[in-house]
Amino acid sequence: MEFPVLDIDNNVVAIIGVSQVDKSSVGSNASSKFDPYEILTQLNIPFFTTDSAGKVLKTTPLINQYLPNIEKLTSNVITEIVQEEYLTESLKEFYENTNSKNVTLKISKSAELIGLKKVTKDNNVLFYINDSSKSNFKTAGISKMYDAIMKISPQPMFIYDIENLKFMEVNDAAIKLYGYSKEEFLNMDLTDLYAPEDIQTLLESANKKSKTNEFTGPWRHMKKDGSAIIVELSKSPMDYKGKSAHINIIRDITDEVKNSKKIKMFRAAFENSSDLIFITDNDGFITYASDSVINNLGYSKHDLDKKPFLSLLKDEKRAELNKDLIHSDSKETKKIKTELKKATGQMLEVNLVASPIFDYNGEKDSITIIAKPKIKPAQASSEKDISKEVKKGVEPSFLSNVFHELLTPINVILGFIQEINDSIDKPTEDQKEAIDIIKENQKLLLQSMDTAAEYSALEDNKIKFKPEEIFFVDLVRRDSNYNRKNSPIE
Repeated sequence: MEFPVLDIDNNVVAIIGVSQVDKSSVGSNASSKFDPYEILTQLNIPFFTTDSAGKVLKTTPLINQYLPNIEKLTSNVITEIVQEEYLTESLKEFYENTNSKNVTLKISKSAELIGLKKVTKDNNVLFYINDSSKSNFKTAGISKMYDAIMKISPQPMFIYDIENLKFMEVNDAAIKLYGYSKEEFLNMDLTDLYAPEDIQTLLESANKKSKTNEFTGPWRHMKKDGSAIIVELSKSPMDYKGKSAHINIIRDITDEVKNSKKIKMFRAAFENSSDLIFITDNDGFITYASDSVINNLGYSKHDLDKKPFLSLLKDEKRAELNKDLIHSDSKETKKIKTELKKATGQMLEVNLVASPIFDYNGEKDSITIIAKPKIKPAQASSEKDISKEVKKGVEPSFLSNVFHELLTPINVILGFIQEINDSIDKPTEDQKEAIDIIKENQKLLLQSMDTAAEYSALEDNKIKFKPEEIFFVDLVRRDSNYNRKNSPIE
Protein backbone atom coordinates (compact mmCIF):
# COMPACT_ATOMS: atom_id res chain seq x y z
CA MET A 1 0.00 0.00 0.00
CA GLU A 2 1.47 3.36 -1.00
CA PHE A 3 0.78 6.89 0.27
CA PRO A 4 2.07 10.05 -1.43
CA VAL A 5 4.08 12.43 0.80
CA LEU A 6 3.44 16.11 0.09
CA ASP A 7 5.47 19.19 1.02
CA ILE A 8 3.97 22.54 2.07
CA ASP A 9 3.61 23.46 -1.61
CA ASN A 10 1.48 20.34 -2.16
CA ASN A 11 4.18 18.69 -4.32
CA VAL A 12 4.83 14.95 -4.06
CA VAL A 13 8.32 14.54 -2.55
CA ALA A 14 8.19 10.86 -1.59
CA ILE A 15 6.00 7.80 -1.29
CA ILE A 16 5.48 5.77 1.88
CA GLY A 17 5.07 2.10 1.05
CA VAL A 18 3.72 -0.47 3.49
CA SER A 19 3.85 -4.17 2.71
CA GLN A 20 2.50 -7.23 4.45
CA VAL A 21 3.11 -10.93 3.87
CA ASP A 22 0.23 -12.51 1.92
CA LYS A 23 -0.29 -15.71 3.88
CA SER A 24 -2.76 -17.04 1.31
CA SER A 25 0.06 -17.27 -1.24
CA VAL A 26 1.93 -19.77 0.90
CA GLY A 27 -1.14 -21.85 1.71
CA SER A 28 -1.16 -21.23 5.48
CA ASN A 29 -4.53 -19.45 5.46
CA ALA A 30 -6.51 -19.29 2.25
CA SER A 31 -8.96 -16.72 3.61
CA SER A 32 -6.27 -14.31 4.86
CA LYS A 33 -6.10 -11.04 2.94
CA PHE A 34 -4.02 -7.91 3.11
CA ASP A 35 -5.76 -5.47 5.47
CA PRO A 36 -4.66 -1.82 5.00
CA TYR A 37 -7.36 -0.55 7.35
CA GLU A 38 -5.41 -1.50 10.45
CA ILE A 39 -2.50 0.62 9.22
CA LEU A 40 -4.79 3.60 8.56
CA THR A 41 -6.31 3.23 12.01
CA GLN A 42 -2.85 3.24 13.65
CA LEU A 43 -1.98 6.42 11.75
CA ASN A 44 -5.23 8.06 12.94
CA ILE A 45 -6.37 8.70 9.39
CA PRO A 46 -10.15 9.10 8.90
CA PHE A 47 -11.27 6.66 6.19
CA PHE A 48 -14.10 4.54 4.80
CA THR A 49 -14.47 2.03 1.96
CA THR A 50 -17.06 1.30 -0.69
CA ASP A 51 -17.56 -1.41 -3.23
CA SER A 52 -17.21 -0.77 -6.97
CA ALA A 53 -20.82 0.50 -7.10
CA GLY A 54 -20.29 3.06 -4.34
CA LYS A 55 -21.96 1.21 -1.47
CA VAL A 56 -20.34 2.05 1.87
CA LEU A 57 -18.78 -1.04 3.49
CA LYS A 58 -16.52 -0.02 6.35
CA THR A 59 -15.89 3.20 8.25
CA THR A 60 -13.77 4.53 11.09
CA PRO A 61 -15.20 6.71 13.90
CA LEU A 62 -12.83 9.55 12.93
CA ILE A 63 -14.70 10.00 9.66
CA ASN A 64 -17.75 11.36 11.58
CA GLN A 65 -15.90 14.66 12.03
CA TYR A 66 -16.21 15.23 8.30
CA LEU A 67 -19.22 13.08 7.26
CA PRO A 68 -21.38 12.93 10.43
CA ASN A 69 -23.95 10.24 9.53
CA ILE A 70 -21.88 7.86 7.47
CA GLU A 71 -21.86 4.99 9.99
CA LYS A 72 -25.65 4.93 10.11
CA LEU A 73 -25.89 4.85 6.31
CA THR A 74 -23.60 1.96 5.48
CA SER A 75 -26.34 0.46 3.32
CA ASN A 76 -26.44 3.57 1.16
CA VAL A 77 -24.17 4.62 -1.65
CA ILE A 78 -21.66 7.42 -1.20
CA THR A 79 -23.47 9.72 -3.64
CA GLU A 80 -26.43 9.82 -1.25
CA ILE A 81 -24.27 10.71 1.74
CA VAL A 82 -22.50 13.64 0.03
CA GLN A 83 -25.25 16.17 -0.54
CA GLU A 84 -23.38 18.82 -2.54
CA GLU A 85 -24.28 18.53 -6.20
CA TYR A 86 -20.75 19.10 -7.56
CA LEU A 87 -19.38 16.37 -5.26
CA THR A 88 -22.12 13.97 -6.32
CA GLU A 89 -21.36 14.47 -10.01
CA SER A 90 -17.59 14.12 -9.43
CA LEU A 91 -18.05 10.88 -7.54
CA LYS A 92 -20.38 9.44 -10.20
CA GLU A 93 -17.80 10.21 -12.87
CA PHE A 94 -15.07 8.67 -10.70
CA TYR A 95 -16.95 5.36 -10.36
CA GLU A 96 -18.08 5.21 -13.99
CA ASN A 97 -14.68 6.01 -15.51
CA THR A 98 -12.69 2.77 -15.49
CA ASN A 99 -9.43 4.63 -16.29
CA SER A 100 -9.77 6.93 -13.28
CA LYS A 101 -7.72 5.55 -10.38
CA ASN A 102 -8.07 8.42 -7.89
CA VAL A 103 -10.12 11.50 -7.13
CA THR A 104 -9.57 14.50 -4.84
CA LEU A 105 -12.55 16.51 -3.61
CA LYS A 106 -12.48 19.60 -1.41
CA ILE A 107 -15.01 19.15 1.44
CA SER A 108 -13.93 22.07 3.65
CA LYS A 109 -11.34 24.84 3.81
CA SER A 110 -8.64 22.52 5.15
CA ALA A 111 -9.89 19.01 4.37
CA GLU A 112 -9.83 16.97 1.18
CA LEU A 113 -11.60 13.69 0.44
CA ILE A 114 -9.22 11.45 -1.52
CA GLY A 115 -10.49 8.31 -3.23
CA LEU A 116 -8.29 5.45 -4.45
CA LYS A 117 -9.29 2.45 -6.57
CA LYS A 118 -7.75 -1.03 -6.53
CA VAL A 119 -5.70 -0.65 -3.37
CA THR A 120 -7.00 -3.94 -1.95
CA LYS A 121 -7.39 -7.41 -3.40
CA ASP A 122 -11.21 -7.21 -3.33
CA ASN A 123 -11.01 -4.07 -5.53
CA ASN A 124 -12.90 -1.98 -2.99
CA VAL A 125 -12.56 1.81 -3.21
CA LEU A 126 -10.73 3.46 -0.30
CA PHE A 127 -11.52 7.05 0.74
CA TYR A 128 -9.45 8.94 3.33
CA ILE A 129 -9.41 12.51 4.63
CA ASN A 130 -6.35 14.70 4.22
CA ASP A 131 -6.72 17.55 6.74
CA SER A 132 -3.92 20.16 6.57
CA SER A 133 -5.12 21.84 9.78
CA LYS A 134 -4.36 18.82 11.95
CA SER A 135 -1.20 16.92 12.74
CA ASN A 136 -2.19 13.68 11.09
CA PHE A 137 -0.82 11.86 8.07
CA LYS A 138 0.75 14.98 6.61
CA THR A 139 2.56 16.04 9.76
CA ALA A 140 3.21 13.15 12.12
CA GLY A 141 3.59 10.62 9.31
CA ILE A 142 5.98 12.77 7.30
CA SER A 143 7.99 13.71 10.39
CA LYS A 144 8.49 10.03 11.20
CA MET A 145 9.49 9.33 7.63
CA TYR A 146 12.07 12.16 7.58
CA ASP A 147 13.45 11.00 10.92
CA ALA A 148 13.97 7.53 9.45
CA ILE A 149 15.57 8.89 6.28
CA MET A 150 17.94 11.16 8.20
CA LYS A 151 18.98 8.32 10.48
CA ILE A 152 20.11 6.02 7.68
CA SER A 153 21.39 8.70 5.25
CA PRO A 154 25.19 8.72 4.75
CA GLN A 155 25.00 12.41 3.77
CA PRO A 156 24.95 15.12 6.45
CA MET A 157 21.40 16.49 6.92
CA PHE A 158 19.70 18.91 9.29
CA ILE A 159 16.25 20.49 9.64
CA TYR A 160 15.79 24.05 10.92
CA ASP A 161 12.82 26.29 11.68
CA ILE A 162 12.31 28.90 8.95
CA GLU A 163 11.16 31.56 11.42
CA ASN A 164 14.07 31.55 13.88
CA LEU A 165 16.63 29.31 12.06
CA LYS A 166 16.80 27.01 15.12
CA PHE A 167 17.89 23.44 14.41
CA MET A 168 15.04 20.96 14.91
CA GLU A 169 16.80 17.74 13.88
CA VAL A 170 20.27 16.64 12.77
CA ASN A 171 21.65 13.27 11.69
CA ASP A 172 24.81 11.42 12.70
CA ALA A 173 26.63 12.30 9.46
CA ALA A 174 26.23 16.05 10.18
CA ILE A 175 27.39 15.52 13.77
CA LYS A 176 30.52 13.79 12.47
CA LEU A 177 31.16 16.50 9.84
CA TYR A 178 30.81 19.54 12.12
CA GLY A 179 32.05 18.03 15.39
CA TYR A 180 29.11 19.14 17.55
CA SER A 181 27.04 16.73 19.63
CA LYS A 182 23.32 16.38 18.91
CA GLU A 183 22.46 18.27 22.11
CA GLU A 184 24.77 21.13 21.08
CA PHE A 185 23.23 21.22 17.61
CA LEU A 186 19.66 21.44 18.94
CA ASN A 187 20.68 24.44 21.08
CA MET A 188 22.15 26.25 18.04
CA ASP A 189 20.74 27.98 15.00
CA LEU A 190 21.91 28.12 11.39
CA THR A 191 23.96 31.31 11.92
CA ASP A 192 26.28 29.43 14.31
CA LEU A 193 27.71 27.54 11.31
CA TYR A 194 28.86 30.79 9.69
CA ALA A 195 31.79 33.04 10.55
CA PRO A 196 30.76 36.63 11.52
CA GLU A 197 31.95 37.98 8.17
CA ASP A 198 29.80 35.41 6.34
CA ILE A 199 26.49 36.20 8.06
CA GLN A 200 25.64 38.70 5.31
CA THR A 201 26.18 35.94 2.76
CA LEU A 202 23.70 33.77 4.69
CA LEU A 203 21.09 36.54 4.69
CA GLU A 204 21.54 37.17 0.97
CA SER A 205 21.24 33.46 0.15
CA ALA A 206 18.07 33.19 2.28
CA ASN A 207 16.41 35.89 0.16
CA LYS A 208 17.28 34.19 -3.10
CA LYS A 209 14.85 31.67 -4.52
CA SER A 210 16.53 28.39 -5.35
CA LYS A 211 15.01 25.36 -7.02
CA THR A 212 14.04 22.53 -4.69
CA ASN A 213 16.46 19.58 -4.61
CA GLU A 214 19.21 21.53 -6.41
CA PHE A 215 22.59 22.11 -4.75
CA THR A 216 23.67 25.73 -4.34
CA GLY A 217 26.96 27.24 -3.23
CA PRO A 218 29.74 26.99 -2.49
CA TRP A 219 29.29 28.26 1.09
CA ARG A 220 31.86 28.43 3.88
CA HIS A 221 30.84 26.76 7.16
CA MET A 222 32.72 26.64 10.45
CA LYS A 223 33.29 23.42 12.42
CA LYS A 224 33.37 23.19 16.19
CA ASP A 225 37.20 23.25 16.22
CA GLY A 226 37.19 26.56 14.32
CA SER A 227 38.33 25.16 10.99
CA ALA A 228 36.45 26.09 7.82
CA ILE A 229 34.90 23.75 5.30
CA ILE A 230 33.38 24.51 1.90
CA VAL A 231 29.94 22.99 1.33
CA GLU A 232 27.06 22.89 -1.13
CA LEU A 233 23.47 22.81 0.15
CA SER A 234 20.25 21.36 -1.18
CA LYS A 235 17.32 23.04 0.57
CA SER A 236 13.71 21.83 0.48
CA PRO A 237 10.69 23.28 2.33
CA MET A 238 8.63 20.99 4.53
CA ASP A 239 6.16 20.93 7.43
CA TYR A 240 8.00 19.36 10.37
CA LYS A 241 6.27 18.79 13.69
CA GLY A 242 3.68 21.44 12.89
CA LYS A 243 6.20 24.13 11.89
CA SER A 244 7.41 25.44 8.55
CA ALA A 245 10.95 24.20 8.14
CA HIS A 246 13.74 23.56 5.67
CA ILE A 247 15.53 20.26 5.34
CA ASN A 248 19.10 20.65 4.11
CA ILE A 249 21.39 18.06 2.57
CA ILE A 250 25.04 19.04 2.92
CA ARG A 251 27.76 18.07 0.48
CA ASP A 252 31.34 18.66 1.68
CA ILE A 253 33.38 19.89 -1.29
CA THR A 254 36.42 21.16 0.64
CA ASP A 255 38.81 18.70 -1.00
CA GLU A 256 37.27 19.36 -4.43
CA VAL A 257 37.88 23.12 -4.06
CA LYS A 258 41.48 22.58 -2.93
CA ASN A 259 42.14 20.17 -5.80
CA SER A 260 40.53 22.56 -8.28
CA LYS A 261 42.80 25.36 -7.10
CA LYS A 262 45.86 23.12 -7.44
CA ILE A 263 44.76 22.13 -10.95
CA LYS A 264 44.43 25.81 -11.93
CA MET A 265 47.90 26.56 -10.58
CA PHE A 266 49.46 23.59 -12.34
CA ARG A 267 47.57 24.46 -15.54
CA ALA A 268 49.00 28.00 -15.46
CA ALA A 269 52.51 26.59 -15.14
CA PHE A 270 51.76 23.81 -17.63
CA GLU A 271 50.44 26.08 -20.38
CA ASN A 272 53.14 28.74 -19.97
CA SER A 273 56.13 26.43 -19.70
CA SER A 274 58.90 26.79 -22.28
CA ASP A 275 59.34 22.99 -22.26
CA LEU A 276 57.71 20.88 -24.97
CA ILE A 277 54.79 19.00 -23.39
CA PHE A 278 52.92 16.11 -25.00
CA ILE A 279 50.07 13.93 -23.75
CA THR A 280 49.38 10.66 -25.55
CA ASP A 281 46.82 7.89 -25.13
CA ASN A 282 47.93 4.48 -23.86
CA ASP A 283 48.99 3.49 -27.41
CA GLY A 284 51.27 6.51 -27.85
CA PHE A 285 49.08 8.66 -30.14
CA ILE A 286 49.29 12.38 -29.36
CA THR A 287 46.11 13.84 -27.82
CA TYR A 288 47.59 17.15 -26.64
CA ALA A 289 50.60 19.31 -27.53
CA SER A 290 51.53 22.57 -25.78
CA ASP A 291 52.17 25.83 -27.60
CA SER A 292 55.90 25.34 -27.04
CA VAL A 293 55.71 22.21 -29.21
CA ILE A 294 54.10 24.21 -32.02
CA ASN A 295 56.63 27.05 -31.71
CA ASN A 296 59.74 24.85 -31.51
CA LEU A 297 58.89 22.07 -33.95
CA GLY A 298 56.84 24.05 -36.47
CA TYR A 299 53.85 21.69 -36.65
CA SER A 300 50.24 22.83 -36.44
CA LYS A 301 47.75 21.47 -33.91
CA HIS A 302 46.06 19.56 -36.72
CA ASP A 303 49.36 17.98 -37.80
CA LEU A 304 49.99 16.58 -34.33
CA ASP A 305 46.46 15.42 -33.51
CA LYS A 306 46.43 11.58 -33.26
CA LYS A 307 49.96 11.50 -34.66
CA PRO A 308 52.15 8.68 -33.24
CA PHE A 309 54.69 10.24 -30.90
CA LEU A 310 57.25 7.66 -32.08
CA SER A 311 57.17 9.26 -35.55
CA LEU A 312 58.90 12.34 -34.06
CA LEU A 313 61.87 10.31 -32.78
CA LYS A 314 65.06 9.19 -34.40
CA ASP A 315 64.77 5.72 -35.89
CA GLU A 316 67.17 4.10 -33.41
CA LYS A 317 65.23 5.46 -30.42
CA ARG A 318 61.75 4.35 -31.52
CA ALA A 319 62.14 0.69 -30.58
CA GLU A 320 63.61 1.59 -27.18
CA LEU A 321 60.77 3.96 -26.21
CA ASN A 322 58.13 1.65 -27.67
CA LYS A 323 59.38 -1.21 -25.49
CA ASP A 324 60.21 0.67 -22.28
CA LEU A 325 57.22 3.02 -22.15
CA ILE A 326 54.32 2.55 -24.55
CA HIS A 327 54.11 -1.24 -24.33
CA SER A 328 55.40 -1.54 -20.78
CA ASP A 329 53.40 -2.01 -17.57
CA SER A 330 56.06 -0.24 -15.53
CA LYS A 331 54.85 2.70 -13.44
CA GLU A 332 58.30 4.31 -13.32
CA THR A 333 59.16 7.60 -15.03
CA LYS A 334 61.56 7.22 -17.95
CA LYS A 335 64.34 9.70 -18.81
CA ILE A 336 65.76 9.51 -22.33
CA LYS A 337 68.16 11.64 -24.38
CA THR A 338 67.01 11.83 -27.98
CA GLU A 339 66.14 14.13 -30.86
CA LEU A 340 62.75 15.28 -32.11
CA LYS A 341 62.04 15.83 -35.77
CA LYS A 342 60.92 19.32 -36.76
CA ALA A 343 58.44 20.06 -39.54
CA THR A 344 61.41 21.20 -41.67
CA GLY A 345 63.14 17.82 -41.25
CA GLN A 346 65.80 19.19 -38.89
CA MET A 347 66.37 17.46 -35.53
CA LEU A 348 66.06 19.14 -32.12
CA GLU A 349 68.15 17.58 -29.36
CA VAL A 350 66.08 17.13 -26.17
CA ASN A 351 65.97 15.39 -22.80
CA LEU A 352 62.71 13.43 -22.50
CA VAL A 353 60.89 12.75 -19.23
CA ALA A 354 57.96 10.35 -19.81
CA SER A 355 55.50 9.37 -17.06
CA PRO A 356 52.67 6.83 -17.47
CA ILE A 357 49.28 7.81 -15.97
CA PHE A 358 47.05 5.05 -14.55
CA ASP A 359 43.27 5.08 -14.02
CA TYR A 360 41.27 3.92 -10.98
CA ASN A 361 41.57 0.28 -12.12
CA GLY A 362 45.35 0.48 -12.20
CA GLU A 363 45.41 0.32 -16.00
CA LYS A 364 47.54 2.69 -18.07
CA ASP A 365 45.32 5.49 -19.34
CA SER A 366 47.74 7.99 -20.89
CA ILE A 367 51.35 9.15 -21.00
CA THR A 368 52.72 12.61 -20.18
CA ILE A 369 55.94 13.48 -22.01
CA ILE A 370 58.06 16.56 -21.26
CA ALA A 371 60.85 17.39 -23.69
CA LYS A 372 63.46 19.93 -22.58
CA PRO A 373 65.57 21.27 -25.48
CA LYS A 374 69.32 21.21 -24.96
CA ILE A 375 70.94 24.65 -25.41
CA LYS A 376 73.95 24.42 -27.72
CA PRO A 377 76.97 26.67 -27.10
CA ALA A 378 77.12 29.57 -29.49
CA GLN A 379 79.50 29.12 -32.40
CA ALA A 380 82.56 31.35 -32.58
CA SER A 381 81.91 34.47 -34.59
CA SER A 382 84.32 36.20 -36.89
CA GLU A 383 86.09 39.36 -35.72
CA LYS A 384 83.84 41.36 -38.01
CA ASP A 385 80.70 39.85 -36.50
CA ILE A 386 82.01 40.34 -32.96
CA SER A 387 82.78 43.97 -33.51
CA LYS A 388 79.33 44.41 -35.10
CA GLU A 389 77.59 42.86 -32.06
CA VAL A 390 79.74 44.86 -29.62
CA LYS A 391 78.76 48.02 -31.50
CA LYS A 392 75.09 47.11 -31.32
CA GLY A 393 75.47 46.33 -27.61
CA VAL A 394 73.22 43.26 -27.58
CA GLU A 395 72.86 40.03 -29.52
CA PRO A 396 69.33 39.78 -30.95
CA SER A 397 68.91 36.02 -30.50
CA PHE A 398 70.17 36.27 -26.93
CA LEU A 399 67.69 39.03 -26.10
CA SER A 400 64.85 37.03 -27.60
CA ASN A 401 65.80 33.95 -25.55
CA VAL A 402 66.08 35.97 -22.32
CA PHE A 403 62.66 37.54 -22.91
CA HIS A 404 61.11 34.11 -23.58
CA GLU A 405 62.65 32.64 -20.40
CA LEU A 406 61.35 35.57 -18.32
CA LEU A 407 57.88 35.30 -19.79
CA THR A 408 57.12 31.86 -18.26
CA PRO A 409 57.78 32.65 -14.55
CA ILE A 410 56.10 36.06 -14.88
CA ASN A 411 52.93 34.49 -16.26
CA VAL A 412 52.95 31.88 -13.50
CA ILE A 413 53.35 34.58 -10.81
CA LEU A 414 50.50 36.62 -12.30
CA GLY A 415 48.34 33.50 -12.47
CA PHE A 416 48.98 32.68 -8.79
CA ILE A 417 48.17 36.29 -7.79
CA GLN A 418 44.87 36.06 -9.68
CA GLU A 419 44.05 32.74 -7.94
CA ILE A 420 44.76 34.28 -4.52
CA ASN A 421 42.62 37.30 -5.42
CA ASP A 422 39.70 35.12 -6.56
CA SER A 423 39.84 32.97 -3.41
CA ILE A 424 39.15 35.96 -1.13
CA ASP A 425 35.36 36.33 -1.00
CA LYS A 426 35.25 39.52 1.08
CA PRO A 427 38.68 41.20 1.29
CA THR A 428 39.44 43.70 4.05
CA GLU A 429 40.32 47.31 3.29
CA ASP A 430 44.05 46.53 3.54
CA GLN A 431 43.64 43.55 1.24
CA LYS A 432 41.70 45.66 -1.27
CA GLU A 433 44.47 48.28 -1.23
CA ALA A 434 47.15 45.60 -1.70
CA ILE A 435 45.17 44.03 -4.58
CA ASP A 436 44.82 47.45 -6.30
CA ILE A 437 48.57 48.09 -5.95
CA ILE A 438 49.34 44.65 -7.41
CA LYS A 439 46.98 45.29 -10.34
CA GLU A 440 48.60 48.66 -11.12
CA ASN A 441 52.09 47.18 -11.04
CA GLN A 442 50.83 44.25 -13.09
CA LYS A 443 49.80 46.71 -15.82
CA LEU A 444 53.22 48.40 -15.69
CA LEU A 445 54.97 45.03 -15.86
CA LEU A 446 52.89 43.92 -18.85
CA GLN A 447 53.62 47.24 -20.60
CA SER A 448 57.35 46.73 -20.00
CA MET A 449 57.10 43.19 -21.34
CA ASP A 450 55.31 44.44 -24.46
CA THR A 451 58.02 47.05 -24.98
CA ALA A 452 60.74 44.39 -24.55
CA ALA A 453 58.96 42.14 -27.02
CA GLU A 454 58.75 44.94 -29.62
CA TYR A 455 62.40 45.81 -29.10
CA SER A 456 63.38 42.14 -29.41
CA ALA A 457 61.41 41.87 -32.65
CA LEU A 458 63.05 45.06 -33.94
CA GLU A 459 66.54 43.75 -33.17
CA ASP A 460 65.73 40.47 -34.92
CA ASN A 461 64.56 42.38 -37.99
CA LYS A 462 61.08 40.92 -37.65
CA ILE A 463 59.36 44.29 -38.00
CA LYS A 464 58.77 45.39 -41.60
CA PHE A 465 58.46 49.07 -42.39
CA LYS A 466 56.09 50.01 -45.16
CA PRO A 467 56.63 53.59 -46.41
CA GLU A 468 53.53 55.44 -47.57
CA GLU A 469 52.84 58.95 -48.83
CA ILE A 470 50.41 60.93 -46.68
CA PHE A 471 49.25 64.52 -46.45
CA PHE A 472 50.15 66.41 -43.34
CA VAL A 473 46.65 67.89 -43.13
CA ASP A 474 45.28 64.36 -42.78
CA LEU A 475 47.03 64.20 -39.41
CA VAL A 476 45.52 67.46 -38.16
CA ARG A 477 42.02 67.66 -36.75
CA ARG A 478 40.18 70.21 -38.86
CA ASP A 479 37.08 72.29 -38.25
CA SER A 480 33.91 70.77 -39.75
CA ASN A 481 33.50 73.87 -42.01
CA TYR A 482 37.03 73.64 -43.33
CA ASN A 483 37.22 73.17 -47.12
CA ARG A 484 40.13 70.91 -48.02
CA LYS A 485 40.10 72.05 -51.63
CA ASN A 486 40.96 75.64 -50.53
CA SER A 487 43.89 74.48 -48.45
CA PRO A 488 47.07 76.35 -49.51
CA ILE A 489 49.12 73.34 -48.38
CA GLU A 490 47.74 71.23 -51.17
